[in-house]
Amino acid sequence: PKMVIVKNRGRAGTNWPVYHTGMDIAANKHVFLNTTAAQAVDTTLFNATFDATDIYVNSSNDTNLEADTYVAYCFAEVAGFSRLGSYTGNGAADGPFVWCGFRPKYVLIRRTDAIQDWAIFDGARSPYNVGTVGLKPNASEAEYTANDRDFLSNGFKLRALGGDINASGAPYIFAAFAEYPFGGSGTTQGKAR
Repeated sequence: PKMVIVKNRGRAGTNWPVYHTGMDIAANKHVFLNTTAAQAVDTTLFNATFDATDIYVNSSNDTNLEADTYVAYCFAEVAGFSRLGSYTGNGAADGPFVWCGFRPKYVLIRRTDAIQDWAIFDGARSPYNVGTVGLKPNASEAEYTANDRDFLSNGFKLRALGGDINASGAPYIFAAFAEYPFGGSGTTQGKAR
């Protein structure tokens, strides 16, 4: 998996730790989906030896306390369906273009080096370019007027500067999912059905 989100389902006061390929898992770096905290190092959350089919957790209440139940959302890249990566902000109103290989329907973004909200953009809430409505999964507020972005045929383009999506020199992780998925194994693309 290139992104993993884990939640303790039965214990109050626990976090939603996130591993993402855009951070250094070997150094045990993570962020939390439910907070604005910058990435941190915690050797009790994940084991740094993820492989092609398995994730490994350590002893934290957030990931692996005996007798507690957990849910783990694990994401891998599928060509034409999902892209999990990172980019660097340029701090300009003409922000970076992020290649996905498809037109996104949903994008989740998080700055990793500073205290910052998560940002979600989707094609249902803002179906036309320039999209301006978003969500913050770490907050309880309703949708908000977000920093501008475009969904293009092969990725997304940031159209604003702001700490949550485009601060100069800042590292960001993202997860994007296609509006019209194609590709992946077992598809019938180019074949009569």
